[in-house]
Amino acid sequence: MEILILFVLGYVAYLHSQLTGVRTDIKNLQNKSQNLPQAAPAPLSQSHKVDAAQATAQREPVAVENVQSGIDTKPKEPAFITWVKEDFFVKLGALLLLIAFGWFVNYAFANDWIGPMGRITLGLGAGVLIMLLGIWRITTHKQQGGVFTVLGSAVILLTCFAAREVYDMFTPATALTLMFMSITFAALVSVRYRSEKIAIASLLLAGVAPFMTNSPDPSSFTLFSYWLVVVVGTLWVVKITASNKLTAIALMITGLYSAPFIAGYGVSSEDKLIGLLFAFVFTSVFFMTNIISILHKKIEGAKQGHTVIALLIGLYLVAWVGFAAPEQWQSMLYVAWMLVFSVGAFVVYWKTNNRAPFYIYSTVGIGLLAAATAAEFDGAVLTIAYSVELFVLMAVLATVLKDYMVTSKATLLFIGLGLLSFNHLSPYFWEDGFLHVHFFALLFVMMAFLSVGFLLFTTKEPNTKKSDVPVALTIIGFVYGLALVWLVTHSVLLDDIATTVSLILYTLLGIGLFVKGKIMESKVITTIGAVLLGGVVLRLLFIDIWQMDLIERVITFGAIGILLISTAFIGKKQLDK
Repeated sequence: MEILILFVLGYVAYLHSQLTGVRTDIKNLQNKSQNLPQAAPAPLSQSHKVDAAQATAQREPVAVENVQSGIDTKPKEPAFITWVKEDFFVKLGALLLLIAFGWFVNYAFANDWIGPMGRITLGLGAGVLIMLLGIWRITTHKQQGGVFTVLGSAVILLTCFAAREVYDMFTPATALTLMFMSITFAALVSVRYRSEKIAIASLLLAGVAPFMTNSPDPSSFTLFSYWLVVVVGTLWVVKITASNKLTAIALMITGLYSAPFIAGYGVSSEDKLIGLLFAFVFTSVFFMTNIISILHKKIEGAKQGHTVIALLIGLYLVAWVGFAAPEQWQSMLYVAWMLVFSVGAFVVYWKTNNRAPFYIYSTVGIGLLAAATAAEFDGAVLTIAYSVELFVLMAVLATVLKDYMVTSKATLLFIGLGLLSFNHLSPYFWEDGFLHVHFFALLFVMMAFLSVGFLLFTTKEPNTKKSDVPVALTIIGFVYGLALVWLVTHSVLLDDIATTVSLILYTLLGIGLFVKGKIMESKVITTIGAVLLGGVVLRLLFIDIWQMDLIERVITFGAIGILLISTAFIGKKQLDK
């Protein structure tokens, strides 16, 4: 019953795809018929020729629109859905055949029709025959041949798994060798016929194969050695097929292989060390492969894929060093790999004048530097160190590389610094004065924001695209300054007095910014001053009025009121002056 339902649903999906194709063809034919040239008109006089030419010029955009409307503007469906629709019955039949084969074998085993050796031989033979069928079919129908090739390799893997799990017939090495041979054959087919789908399926089967050998004493060295061979072979396929997906999938499977060792569940220190050394080898291989791929594929979509792969390499390395390396070695390892990535990418840029590898792996290097800093420091010292590093980084990007847009994008790193600084704003740390590490941490954060904002203001070239990044950084740094004023005054004065002093200082600063903005005709500075003054007034009316004593209210409201009224005596002449 379930198979019948699957068949009906598949058939409905197939009919729907066919009807959609017919509708598209009809629509294209209608649009083409509208654009067919008309019969030549009779000769016209000179004045009529001018009118006709004008009319033709007016109609040309319409004709272009008609031609463009012939293009299929439907939203592109996901690649997986497209793959399922193509030769849907063949794929469904292969799945049903695999299920039927499993049931037949199960029934034959249950009734003892075939002995253990015959059962395994039957399975291996069936897998080989299906793969040969795929080779014969792929020459005329690429999709169908690929399905049969992968199906045959999967049958061989299941047979070897049954031989090990049920009958204990092969050694783990023999079973893995048979599996690897079938997977290698499928990979060679993918290279011969330039089929990315077969290559991906082969890689996934290769990733599963070691866990189907039922090894009584698994060796971490053997496991990583096997996977290193698979990765090298996969990257050879990547070189021929130019597929970023294979590299990303291989890297993710490498991460899954490493997960138990990184987590440390039942893993000895010796196995962790072996895994860490292999992690360095894998990192080097993926790094070089990605660099070479960047140099060969320069389209925008490929660049995004290379960026993702580079970030995955960095995360993979950070995970291994952070969880498997001794603590006293972690920062040194992070810095060493940061230098490897940065120097390697710079050499490529120096030789080829291609900035993409340098920017991509410099980003990874920055992440490794942050990890090294976090391994050495913590708390407020870590915040100060990050502030200094970010300022130096932005100064190098803006003054040495002189790339304003890249510097602006790199300011996204300040998000992490802002999140890290929230802890230092807690009033708990400011109860006994302000001369402590939290004060200096916030001071360095404020200076980093303001300095980088000023740096971007001064290094921006006139012909570069307008950016709000310098304004945003300056405003955030200004807010940190206001927070410091509030925290410092409340740490040395009584709360009500500190609030009065803070609000008076905010009012003076707001008036100064408002007047400065008017003089400079800067809407940004004027708006900041007005917002600050508005915030002071709103706090007075909705918060402080209920918390202060009568005398304190009189002093606070009176002082701020006088300051605000004083702006009336700043006339146009004074502003112009």
